[in-house]
Amino acid sequence: MYLRRILLAAPMALAAPSASAAEGAPDPLATDPDLALWTLGVFVLMLAILTKVAWKPIMEGLRAREEGIQGNLRAAEEKHEEAKALLAKHQAELAATADKVRGLLEEARRDADATLAEAKKDAKHEFELERERAMRDIDHAKDAAIRTLAERTAGLAIDLAGKVVKQDITAERQSEIVREALGRFGNSEPSAN
Repeated sequence: MYLRRILLAAPMALAAPSASAAEGAPDPLATDPDLALWTLGVFVLMLAILTKVAWKPIMEGLRAREEGIQGNLRAAEEKHEEAKALLAKHQAELAATADKVRGLLEEARRDADATLAEAKKDAKHEFELERERAMRDIDHAKDAAIRTLAERTAGLAIDLAGKVVKQDITAERQSEIVREALGRFGNSEPSAN
């Protein structure tokens, strides 16, 4: 029944503004109670439909999005903590490696010092051996030179003595005299020169 009345009143309501427009300016504060009720009813009906159909899914979507964002924030925080832990681990490994390198360098320096000291010791030993060999060679050369000089000197002395004595000394007698002179010469002390 109300619907019928509204339907009958609707053409009149539409015609009323035209009539009042002809009479003068429309009243902006004038309200039609039936139209207001129908507008309110349609609004409530649309609100109920939108709440059921659209509002709940929108709210659920927003809630799910918020939970997703919260989950992403937690995951990002966990990843951040993992990255910090990994960075600390790498820094510790880097420090350990640096310590190891310093240790290896120090060990290499000690090895180099030890090798240098050993090389110096070996060189000094080689020098001493070479010096001793050179001294032996010098002593042998000196002995050989002294022997040769003694033989020549003895030979010249015998020749001179033979000329002075005018006697001919045989080669056999000459060798015997040289051996005797060498024996006396070998037993004499060397000079301190």
